[in-house]
Amino acid sequence: MAPSELEVMLANELFKRWDNGNGVSKSQLERETWEDGSSHGKRFDRFIQATLGVETSRQSRQTDRIADLETQVVSLGAHPVGAKEVEWQAQLQQARASCLDALRIWNDPTSAFRTGAFSLLFVTAWNSLALASLQRTGCATWPR
Repeated sequence: MAPSELEVMLANELFKRWDNGNGVSKSQLERETWEDGSSHGKRFDRFIQATLGVETSRQSRQTDRIADLETQVVSLGAHPVGAKEVEWQAQLQQARASCLDALRIWNDPTSAFRTGAFSLLFVTAWNSLALASLQRTGCATWPR
């Protein structure tokens, strides 16, 4: 349903007073207009979006920084605490760990059964890497 002419006029007035965050706060406008500031600007956002089609809320810089940090942590082979781990990333981490362990054993001259342990760990790493690649592309389908 299209907004009425009165709603459009009110939305334009509120939007003008808000002035892209440089004017009156959203909460203050809500208290003056609807006598309720409990939504902390969300009602203003929804009203302006529905009436004028203008987006008035924006993501904080902190949200962008957190996303960048999570990307860096994942690129280093770790998993951020509290974030949902993707299955292929867990397989990729398993592949990295197995490969590094295989190389550590191979480079240790005092290690017993060096060739066998290296082979076993490196094949495990290769299998985990292949599985991570298939899971990432969505080709890995098998019954569980």
